[in-house]
Parts: sequence; C-alpha cells; structure tokens
Amino acid sequence: MLARIYIQLQAMLKSIKRRDPPFDTIDANIVKAIDRGLEKFNEYYSLMKSNDIYFIATVLDPRIKTQ
Repeated sequence: MLARIYIQLQAMLKSIKRRDPPFDTIDANIVKAIDRGLEKFNEYYSLMKSNDIYFIATVLDPRIKTQ
C-alpha cells in the first residue's frame, strides 16, 4: 500500500513538472521547486527500492496512520 502511495506521489509530481492539466496554470517558480523536490524524491525512492527495510520502517512508524 505504501509503495503505491509513493508511486502516485511521484506520478503527480511528474505531472506538475510537465504542466499537464490541471497543473498548467502553476507558477514557473513552483514548478522549479517541484522539479528539485522530485530529484530528491527520486534519490530517496531509489534507496527505498534497493532495500525493503525502508518500506518496513515506514509501515511500523507509529506517526504514520493508515486505515
């Protein structure tokens, strides 16, 4: 489930970066910030994909509530 959330977040950030509708009216400065955030997201996501312990830790973290 959490992996799906990360994939959906990544897809949304990419959509904003490409300025796909409904994100086509977002300010260019915000798009630049999203682009930088996406770079950092991809860096951490590749680490998570290489080691399952990151996903397990996320699931076990009591601060993260899921239904």
